[in-house]
Amino acid sequence: MANIKSLITDVEVNVDCLTAHYNDLVNKGQKALWVLQVESYKESDTWLNEPKGVDDQYHEGRRFNDNERVVDVILGCMRLQINKYLGENRYEENELSESSFETYINSIDESKFNEWINAALHYSAGCDHWYTFEKEW
Repeated sequence: MANIKSLITDVEVNVDCLTAHYNDLVNKGQKALWVLQVESYKESDTWLNEPKGVDDQYHEGRRFNDNERVVDVILGCMRLQINKYLGENRYEENELSESSFETYINSIDESKFNEWINAALHYSAGCDHWYTFEKEW
């Protein structure tokens, strides 16, 4: 149990790309619940009171509004951050990486997942800003 707690607490929440994850390890029902959690988080006081556009460029566009894509961003970055925590190559796929990913997604609580949602929403809105306004630069 101590190892799981360490995995959950020590894996850094960092969202900086859309990348692949172990899709076959993610229960479709769990993913659907997380999509709903993203939708709910966007309506929460926590998100509504969150400063936006301070440390990042911010525009709520297609990427931000696609809750399923936001979950995919989260899951892909979870995989990358778990690999970093394990000391693996960022894109390494092996049994340890796979089992750690599975343990992480099955053990994460709502509070930690909300941290991931927050980071993914800022990332997605930043991408939307870039792709919406890049022609103006």
